[in-house]
Formats: sequence, structure tokens, C-alpha cells
Amino acid sequence: IEAYGQLALPAAVALGAAFPTTSGLQLGWRQETVGKPTQLWQLSGTKDTPITAQARALHTDGEELAVLVSITGNAEPAFVASQAGLPKFRAIVSAQTEKATPYLIQSSEEAAEIALKVNTAIRAARDKFGKCNAIHLFMTAPAGFAVLLGRLLNSLGPIQLYEHIPHDTVGRYVPVVRHN
Repeated sequence: IEAYGQLALPAAVALGAAFPTTSGLQLGWRQETVGKPTQLWQLSGTKDTPITAQARALHTDGEELAVLVSITGNAEPAFVASQAGLPKFRAIVSAQTEKATPYLIQSSEEAAEIALKVNTAIRAARDKFGKCNAIHLFMTAPAGFAVLLGRLLNSLGPIQLYEHIPHDTVGRYVPVVRHN
């Protein structure tokens, strides 16, 4: 199956989650990037990228896991600005480039590698930090990446997806979809 169009990131993750890798169905996303030819992004093949994904502890009494993915921009300022409306997080997984954002994903293989890194970091954090009622996903990324990540999120439990609302220079994240 090949998908394409204009999707908000939470919708792109939900689309990917509807086609988990365990289903045996193949889903690709036709990624359009300004100044580049359209590419079909899929979870096949990988290529090393400068994106790292690491977890760190936050609140020992928290029961939620935050995941910040900063590819096309830095998700952290809006995440920090949104804290008042968010639960206490036991830990946070941060996926970001070693250099300044934005990072331009060059190929399907790079997108797949980053999605796999984020997925591995989420699963490792869940194992390391214990109880996790839900995963909260905050992203600045291409839609094609969000689709690929969604395909990998099966068996992680509830995932709360957030949309970035740019009502000032930093913006805020608001919850929009909860995937179970």
C-alpha cells in the first residue's frame, strides 16, 4: 500500500499504527520534500544517521513516558511551555540530531533508521524505568517519518499523540489522539 497527502503528525502516526509491522502488510509513504524528488519511504533497509535517541529519568513518582522527536525543529521549547497541562513524566526519551535542527532526512533508509532508533529507545526506557501507564509523543518531523514510527509502536500500550499549535513564537502541544 502506498499512501500520500497532507497529514497532521498525529494522523500520520495513527495511519502507520493501523498497519503494524506484525500485520504482514506493507505500507509506504510518498514523501514530498521541497527541492527533492518524491520518495517512497518504507521500513526496509537502513542507513546511519546523526540522530540519537536516549532516555533520562525525570520524576520517580511519575507513571508516564514522554518522547520528544526533534528532526525538522526542536520539540523541547514547546514541550516545556506545555508542562502545566501535562502529567508528571517518569522519564523522557529525546531523539535529536547531533547538530542543530532542522535535519533533512535524505532517504527512506535514513527515515527507517531513525524510526527504529526511536522505537528501540522507547522500549528500553519502558524496561529501565518500569511502570508506564502511557507514552506521550511530541514531534517535529516529516509525515513520512511519523507513518514509519507508527508502524513500530505495536505492543507499547496507550500512546497519547500531540499536535503542535503555533499560537506564539514557541507554541504549545495539545493532546489530540490517544491510540490504544
